[in-house]
Amino acid sequence: MSSWQSILETLPSQPLPLALPPLALVPMTQWGLVRLAGSEAEKFLQGQITADLKQLPKDKATLAAQCDPKGKMLGMFTLAWQGDDLLLLQARDAVASQLPGMAKFAVFNKVTLTDASDQLLLLGLAGSQANGALAKAGLTVPGEAGGVSQLDGGLLLRLDAQRLVLALAPNAMAEVVAKLDGDWFEPAAWQGLDVLAGTPWLPAALQGEYIPQQMNLDKLGGISFEKGCYIGQEVVARMHFRGGNKRALWQLVGSAEATPKAGDELELQLGESFRRGGIVVSAYRFAEGELRLLAVAANDLEADSRFRVKDAPDSQLQLV
Repeated sequence: MSSWQSILETLPSQPLPLALPPLALVPMTQWGLVRLAGSEAEKFLQGQITADLKQLPKDKATLAAQCDPKGKMLGMFTLAWQGDDLLLLQARDAVASQLPGMAKFAVFNKVTLTDASDQLLLLGLAGSQANGALAKAGLTVPGEAGGVSQLDGGLLLRLDAQRLVLALAPNAMAEVVAKLDGDWFEPAAWQGLDVLAGTPWLPAALQGEYIPQQMNLDKLGGISFEKGCYIGQEVVARMHFRGGNKRALWQLVGSAEATPKAGDELELQLGESFRRGGIVVSAYRFAEGELRLLAVAANDLEADSRFRVKDAPDSQLQLV
């Protein structure tokens, strides 16, 4: 039995509605954490990622990516301090390959990398009452998007006006959950909220496929073009200063019999025919039946572009 199941008995299965309730609670079991600890953790990570740690206060978080020498992303995460350690919040199924790949560069630094996915539970909160509910539970709630409140053994991160992520050890999480009176939704619901916000993730199926700009990390503040060297920087910088990137992240809405998965192919309609048009990054079917997804496609799409899921001829998708 997982730690979440010990708190909730069974994981919720209710789909999230587009019309959010005052307090939506989501056990984020599809997400994992990598912890970097040690006196040279910051120095080491600074040479690995697209964001500039030297410009990141301890009460702020940022999106960032780790790239291979060709500039393709091996990891994408929300990065935050937790005490003297650094935490990387990312797709849980990507940790198994991303962690050892990063750790092999750490042998000459005083830093330890560990999978902290089972040490800290992750709770997503959304809705108009999220701030008040957390404050009533005795937590210090960060005021600005990207703000982080340090907690005893954990942290509270604000993503936007109505979305927060709480990371706590299982026993501490159980105490907080007991004080929250909200509606529980299935773990995949957090993907739905990320899709609506235009925030991508990088599950295992997409590792090594895209440069950061192709998932809009430059527009989301996840790339510094002023910092020093990191693996893949030459490619990422060249795409920024000289151009050449022809893909971007788009949000689509529509219908399909089955909810697409990360890595599934989309086809773009051209007159009466279809051609390869994009790749699904994340998708969620809301309780009302509406399908929303993020996909990487050409960055010069027309506003009235129409898509379908490959091998699903009855599916219909359009840009939001």
